[in-house]
Amino acid sequence: MKKQLFVLALLVATAMFSSCGEPKFKKLKSGLEYKIVKKGKDGKQAVLGSMITMHMKTMLRDSVLYDSHTMNGGNPVPAQVSKPSFNGDLMEAIALLSEGDSAVVRISVDSLFGGRPMPEFLKKGDVMQFSLTMVSVTSEEEYKKEKEVESSKQIGIDDKAIQDYLASKNLKAEKAACGIYYMIEKTGNGKHATASDNVKVNYKGTLLDGTKFDSSYDRKKPAEFPLGQVIKGWTEGIPLLEEGGKGTLIIPSTLAYGANPPQGSPIKPNSVLVFEIELLKISAGKPASNNRTSNSSENNPNSVSKVTFSEAEAYMQNRCNAINQKLMKKKSVNFNGTQLYMFLSVAENGEVCISSISENSLEVLAADCGPSEVKIEQWNAAN
Repeated sequence: MKKQLFVLALLVATAMFSSCGEPKFKKLKSGLEYKIVKKGKDGKQAVLGSMITMHMKTMLRDSVLYDSHTMNGGNPVPAQVSKPSFNGDLMEAIALLSEGDSAVVRISVDSLFGGRPMPEFLKKGDVMQFSLTMVSVTSEEEYKKEKEVESSKQIGIDDKAIQDYLASKNLKAEKAACGIYYMIEKTGNGKHATASDNVKVNYKGTLLDGTKFDSSYDRKKPAEFPLGQVIKGWTEGIPLLEEGGKGTLIIPSTLAYGANPPQGSPIKPNSVLVFEIELLKISAGKPASNNRTSNSSENNPNSVSKVTFSEAEAYMQNRCNAINQKLMKKKSVNFNGTQLYMFLSVAENGEVCISSISENSLEVLAADCGPSEVKIEQWNAAN
């Protein structure tokens, strides 16, 4: 009898311990549910306007749609805390977190879409789950200061590296106001491109140590692109050449890919890039900028047009050309009320890369490369 009582007491204690130790989901009016699984120690609270970085894992059924630990170069995702713009907006949960907190957030797709048509890969009753870890919280002012300090240090590091490179090669180059070093090998017809133009070029890209990471010559086909949709070093550097001319641009990392180079590329974080370029043709084009205003911008200066699928595809094709990848597949999916354009490409080493661009900004939000079987499975899961 004593043994039975002991076992019963043990079972009750275990049940009580489990129910107390496991946090429960709390439901917000929007239908979004969340639970804090780990509380940080005296971390800063995320508030409207805060600049944050967080690790995020997104699950649908048993499939991982996104994981910043294995994608995004393993780096946390940066964001600015804003007011929720729709039911199920993660910002509602993020604003409840502090630095160091970890939480699980889930939202029914039925609540998320509110009766509106859902993408084919979603089913009625599906639940999207997000595992979030708040890495850092800073004010917008602090964030800008940190970035300015980092950029200032890197500018000095890059400039010294470029000067050492020129000295080792016994080369003489001009320095533009933006920090690009350039050498004109051949003048052209006197016509210079602007950021709103389209250009046609042949080029070869290398690192300072001579490692080649891309070449239109190898593809036996010149590259054509809007000058406003490439790295800043090209947007500001190619206008230094004349149409029909040829030269070399030595671009600091702060005007190239900075600390976030393309996945699957030989380019390392904070790499100075050297481009040998022939500017074959300049043609007028529409202004290309992430701040593209819509047709109604005169009446509403704050209105911003959405990025179209064709614009995202053209941008991605240029990006793939620049890092010697082959664009294989593309699709558009609705993710939490935002249209995402997804692209699957293959790198020279055989790895498969998945990249995504939001309808809100003409830039790659996330890119991750890995074994083909893993990436293709992830790609199919988002169908």
